[in-house]
This record gives sequence, C-alpha cells and structure tokens, in this order.
Amino acid sequence: MPFHSWDDDTSKHMVWERQGQTVLVTGGLSPLGRRVIEHLSKSGWTVRVLVPPGFGACVTFPKRVFVVEGLLSNPESLQAAVVDCRKVVHLSERIFGRSAAEFRTENIEGTRNLIQASKEAKVGHFIFLSSAAVNYRNSTFYGRSKKIAEDVLRGSGLVWTILRPTLLVGASGGSEYHWLRRAVRRFKVLPLPEGGHIVKCPIHEEDLAEGIDSLVRANLHTVARHTYNLAGRQALTLAELVDMIAADYHLSPRIVLRVPAWLCVAVAKLADRLMPPKLPFSFTELLRVLVQDSDYDIERANQDFGFTARPLSGRLHRQNQTALAPTTVVSTQHAVRPRKQRQSLLRRSR
Repeated sequence: MPFHSWDDDTSKHMVWERQGQTVLVTGGLSPLGRRVIEHLSKSGWTVRVLVPPGFGACVTFPKRVFVVEGLLSNPESLQAAVVDCRKVVHLSERIFGRSAAEFRTENIEGTRNLIQASKEAKVGHFIFLSSAAVNYRNSTFYGRSKKIAEDVLRGSGLVWTILRPTLLVGASGGSEYHWLRRAVRRFKVLPLPEGGHIVKCPIHEEDLAEGIDSLVRANLHTVARHTYNLAGRQALTLAELVDMIAADYHLSPRIVLRVPAWLCVAVAKLADRLMPPKLPFSFTELLRVLVQDSDYDIERANQDFGFTARPLSGRLHRQNQTALAPTTVVSTQHAVRPRKQRQSLLRRSR
C-alpha cells in the first residue's frame, strides 16, 4: 500500500523510515489527533497516520508525516500501516452510539485487529487511549467497550501503556463537554443534575497531546505495562465549569437550577424514545457520563513521564490554528466533506 507524504524530498523520507523511529497514529483526523501528530513531528519522530480509504490525498499534515489508507475493520490494510513502526499510538475510537454493538465494532474489534497486526509486525510499544469512563460506577456502552479493549491489550503479549483521561475540554473538547458548552452559550438558565455538584477534573486537549508526546519519548522500562490516569490541574464542579465557560465567552453569569438525578434520567429516556432512530448518540448515555465524579490523582503520570496540566481559565476555547487547520472534524474517524464528495469516497472504498 503506498504512503502519501507532504515533503517533496522523497530521499529524506526514505532515510527517516529506515531509522526505525516511526510512530503510527490512528485517529489522526481528530483535533486531538492532529495536535498529537504535530507534537510528535516536532519531537523528531517520523509519523505515519492511518486514515480511511479516499482521504489520503485530501488532508495536510506537517513535514515528516506520512498518510497510509486503511480501516481498523480491515486487518489486511493494517499490515502495511504498522510495518517497521517502533510505536503505535491508538487514538481512534467511537464516542457516540446508541447500542453496545455500535461500540463493539470500532472500540473492541478494531482495537483487536490493530493489536494483532502490531504483534505480527513486532511493534515495540503500543499506547492505547482509553477513558476514565472505565471506572464509572454506572457504566456506559462506551466505558464498557474501552474496558474490554484494555483487557484485550493486556493479554496480547505486547509492551503496552494505557491512558485514561477525564473530561476533555478545549477548543474542540469531548462529547459531554461539547454539549455543556453549547447549552451555556444558548441558555441563561441551566437545569443540571443535583445543581451541578458533580466533581470533574477536566483535562485540556493540548495538555493531553503534550502528555502523549512525553509518554512516547519516555523511558520504555518506566512506563511499560502501566495504566495512567490523566486529569487536569483543577477539580471543578459542573456548576463551576459552567461559570468558567461563560467567563471565557464573556457571557453574563448563568443561573443553575437543581434538578433531581432521577428526573434527569426520566427526561433523557423520554428524549431517546422521541428522537429519530438515526440520531448518532443517546441522551441517557450522555447523562450517565455527566452525573459521575471523575477526579483522579495524576502524580504517578507526573513522576514516570513528566505529565503536567496548566490552569484552564482563559484558554478553554483558544484554538491552535497550526494543529487544526485545515481539516474540520466531527469524530476520530471521518472529516467533514460535502455530501456528494463523501458519497463518492464511500463508493470508491467499497
């Protein structure tokens, strides 16, 4: 399978590939993925990015970055992606869904396929981006799929490291943060479960990208076969996060109403029944994530590979234009395209 590169000096790329310093990144079309790729490239790694068929010639990345087309659901396409790679950084995931089967295909089976291809290629280090949702008291489809994928990796025989970030915030942010931010911008009065007293420890997407870069460069013997919690510097309640979002957008203070958790669950279930079947997410699943505390100690990550987090205030929504331009992304798998172009690419990939 041919590789696409964004540097005209092909001979230099061939030298870099032979040096054995190549890192494969999945989910590279997401805002987080593009930040990770930029950091790895600046750190001197040759980065190979797995993208869906048809997207290889439609995206741009920094120098020393190759694009290889393939799908996590297609084991044969992964063999070319991992060949001669020293490390794999697996960021690709499904974050929206309405059933366990939807998450199983990408988060479990896709990860299993990549792990098998990495074993056959003798990859030296497999880094898996999991989630704090694995530890939630009330599990979600997403969290359970991540837990199963973690178990598959632990039993694979590979040298692995697992990362469990908390609520992802920033210019793009995670799904639950996206909806919270949207509500803050649209409404002056916000009904929140238990008055927004649920405690989160949000992590900025730039801090997470820098942390992944530090992990890739860390001493392998120190970080091998460890699971790390990654969280932000500040423990905030949802109500405090609402205030911070409003302040960053220069909005008037929002009024938070206390709503019993049971009532929120009932409304979410009703909304799921009334919403069109094609809606890509479940309100019930989203609510389960929002109503659970996620405040974790990051001391071990700091000691082992220097992970740090900076204060959130004033940079919640600041864009990193270099890392994000020019591709707009709606998930870790697919970039936004005109409808006719998307249909054409889908027909070509079949």
